[in-house]
Amino acid sequence: MKPKRLISGLIGMIAITAFLIISCEKENTSTISDEVIQVSEDDALATTIFDDVYDDAENALTSLQLKSADAIICRSVDYEWQNDTLIVTITYDGDCLYEFNNNPHWKSGKIIIKRTGGRYYEAGSTRIITFEDYYVDSVKIEGTKTIVSQGYNEDSTSITFDITLGGGKLTFPDGTFMTRDAQTTRVMYLNENGSVDHYLLNGTATGINILGEEYTRTLSDLWIEPGCPFILSGTVIIEIEGQDPITLDYGDGTCDALAAVTRNGETKNIHLRLRWQRRIRVSGK
Repeated sequence: MKPKRLISGLIGMIAITAFLIISCEKENTSTISDEVIQVSEDDALATTIFDDVYDDAENALTSLQLKSADAIICRSVDYEWQNDTLIVTITYDGDCLYEFNNNPHWKSGKIIIKRTGGRYYEAGSTRIITFEDYYVDSVKIEGTKTIVSQGYNEDSTSITFDITLGGGKLTFPDGTFMTRDAQTTRVMYLNENGSVDHYLLNGTATGINILGEEYTRTLSDLWIEPGCPFILSGTVIIEIEGQDPITLDYGDGTCDALAAVTRNGETKNIHLRLRWQRRIRVSGK
């Protein structure tokens, strides 16, 4: 009886070992590695930061109303006319938390906006945005963003803007960085009272990701609403040479930090706000 029990035990151990090996092999065949998630989350981070610049510019050019007395301390806005060009300089002192559209961040440095051709809703109106030692949550922002208004669309309920980002770069506290050059179209949809209901973003971008890889990205119908610090819906397809494409899906329209990464039919959920905090690793802020 003992030999039989011994043989039975050995067979059981072999079966368990085989199961574990197969399980490990299945896990290792996942096409969504930590690096893929990192690339996807960093892409979302870059989109959020560069889009935040648009909000800052619009806020400075259209209204000086801020949400709290603390926010007024955080920044100053200077206006200067040079011939037909309005130059707006937004200076953040970096000593307090600035909040706009329920999106609080530590900011320091300057955003410089040069506007020609009239108000934002007038066709041909152009805004050129540059930076001077500008940081958001200890991430250094560089590049030139040019926004050209195409005016009201035929239905008069929306306005289209053509946006070019050149030399875009984010440098993180640990010295790593990512770059971006982009061509996008931003459509502003208006409510009956003229206030902004939402924006839709479409376009393409190229650059180098945090891993040093060249990428191309295509964004489709990214839905953004005032008052929500996250993208509500839409997709971004990220293509890296020699690799299968990555799809970043922002969800069903709910204002939350959740998104989904898909590659080769496999999908994993990510939490964008936590990734922001992990990537910048700000000490004390």
